[in-house]
Amino acid sequence: FEIISEYIMANFKKVTNEHGTFEVFLNLDGLTISGAERYKGLIETFCRMCFNLNTGFSQIITRFVVYNSPNIIDAIKPIVLPFMEENVKLRLLVVPKKESAEYNAKFSAITISV
Repeated sequence: FEIISEYIMANFKKVTNEHGTFEVFLNLDGLTISGAERYKGLIETFCRMCFNLNTGFSQIITRFVVYNSPNIIDAIKPIVLPFMEENVKLRLLVVPKKESAEYNAKFSAITISV
């Protein structure tokens, strides 16, 4: 998960250097509870890197949109939320799959896949 976290970190740094702030749009299409459990290590690694490098990302993120949210999101939240700082949680918008058409259309050509 180190390489993936470093890649995400580099992209966040690039955007913040150019614009001062950033937004995250995370497509959870197809995510399952077991998938969330598998990616828990990625979340931990990325959060640890942000903390250790004192990136300040949690202070400059303006919006964090999670779209194509699966029906099981309530079961996944306890896996993810403990790693989020409170001010990031305040900027979090979870969009159910049935309401995600706008985001699917907007971001269909722009992806960074894990």
